[in-house]
Amino acid sequence: MAGATPTTIEWLATHILPHEAGVRRWLIAGGASPDEADDLIHDAYCRLGELSSVDHIDAPRAYFVRIVQNLRRESFRRQKVVRFDMLTETHASSIIDERADPERAADARRQLSMVAAVLAGLPARCREIFRLRRVEGLSQREIAHRMGVSEGVVENDAAKAVRHLMSAMRADGETLAGGTATRRRA
Repeated sequence: MAGATPTTIEWLATHILPHEAGVRRWLIAGGASPDEADDLIHDAYCRLGELSSVDHIDAPRAYFVRIVQNLRRESFRRQKVVRFDMLTETHASSIIDERADPERAADARRQLSMVAAVLAGLPARCREIFRLRRVEGLSQREIAHRMGVSEGVVENDAAKAVRHLMSAMRADGETLAGGTATRRRA
């Protein structure tokens, strides 16, 4: 913070310093050690001190918290970096190629086609509720509000779609198992 202007230092003292203890408690409650919290807060002060102007900051506490969050995220990323020189030939030789073989890829395409066919056979509202719930990730309440139906309708239609899919998958598994058993005997 050697390059900080007196105006910036005064702004830090009046707008950021009062929030330091709360941010420290929040960090420690979130799993940071006291030393890590100190380091993050110190780094945040350094970043704030490097700003040429603080006039653009409308919510100082939120800005301070965001800087600390970003610094913590950067710290996590650095901790997860693996040094390549630590890998030896024995480690490298144990890496398995996890690409799908052609049979698995074909089976996945077949299953996807089966799921699409089952969903296409559902009533339009049931299909749309399933899509919104499972693909879009909306809550029952959000779906009910969006579609103008009760949450009970959403719950029942989502369950109906899942039951149809599970039934089709069980039947598909039995067919596949039967076909495999037949091929083995031949």
